[in-house]
Amino acid sequence: MKQVRPPQEKREVLLSEHRIILDSVRNIRDISGYRNAEGKRLLPGKLIRSGTLAGATSEDLRLLTDKYKVRTVIDFRCARESAHFRDPDIPGVKYYNLPVLVPETEKNRESFPSESAVYADMLFGELANRAYKRFFELLLEHGDRTVLFHDDLGKDETGVAAALLLSVLGFHEKLIIEEYMLSGKDPENHKLTEMRPGLATAGIISSHPLEYALTRVKIEYGSITEYVRNTLSVSNEGIRRLKKMFLA
Repeated sequence: MKQVRPPQEKREVLLSEHRIILDSVRNIRDISGYRNAEGKRLLPGKLIRSGTLAGATSEDLRLLTDKYKVRTVIDFRCARESAHFRDPDIPGVKYYNLPVLVPETEKNRESFPSESAVYADMLFGELANRAYKRFFELLLEHGDRTVLFHDDLGKDETGVAAALLLSVLGFHEKLIIEEYMLSGKDPENHKLTEMRPGLATAGIISSHPLEYALTRVKIEYGSITEYVRNTLSVSNEGIRRLKKMFLA
């Protein structure tokens, strides 16, 4: 009897299905193929997440522009880090630096009581709110072509951005968390395998920091989508346009 493969949203997300192999860019993958609650599929070749592009080889850049058609790069690192470890200038590609964390937080992450506290700052901090608001504006402006977004390791600020976007596109939180956890499964990214679990903070028990931060948002706003509407000023029409751009 032929085996029936379980629906995408009901099985573990597999890194091998999404990973992009480049010489000097780590933790890079195509966010695609998943089905949302309405059965719509996330289109391939539209959204790529990664670690920093600093140090990318000329062949890496050729593949990103020629094969993957990247035309917009969004860098969530603080201005100081992005200036010190610059992304390369790529002909035909627009670059935007949208710092999510202030340099002091970026530098002194270990001084926070938990990784969950850092993630909460990514969702409730003023600088982070401005960055993610602009992130959605850029998706609406340039989402007709491939957008690559990244931080240093491609896990934290990038993970929050992906979670917010997937939420408004109608994906189940379980799948959003599984997609986020792929960063810790990449064998070439040893630092990412140390993804520390979240703590029982502020009465919220979570298995890891992103889940904690999303739970806090839901407690305060009712849903992630309401947070995106109210805090990041993404209108209902904007959400409809995002769904039209990235789903089929």
